[in-house]
Amino acid sequence: MQFSKVKCLGFASYFSFWVKDKRGDKMDIRIIFNEEEQEASAFDGEKKIGYCQYEKEDGIYKLTHTVVDKAYGGRGLAGSLLDCLVDHFRASKKKILPICSYAVKKFDNDRKYADVDARN
Repeated sequence: MQFSKVKCLGFASYFSFWVKDKRGDKMDIRIIFNEEEQEASAFDGEKKIGYCQYEKEDGIYKLTHTVVDKAYGGRGLAGSLLDCLVDHFRASKKKILPICSYAVKKFDNDRKYADVDARN
């Protein structure tokens, strides 16, 4: 089952998702933007299950890593983490340079990222 986006609370700083695990139990997944850590992090309860990191260099925001725990793979979580960062930078009118292979592929294949793509 794919992650289902719930209304963002605040300026892309908190997202809530739900999925059903293999037993059919509902899991509550939170995605939190953390400017101090320079990442969007996903949590299942207190367990960190994924992150999308960026670095700021010479005024350019570079997306450097996207990682999701294998147990949570294939559900759209990586895309949700990426979108959390993109929404934050879009609201701040900042450009992003995709560096990690996942971000490069998403930016290359989906025009919804064109307005924040520093390569354009």
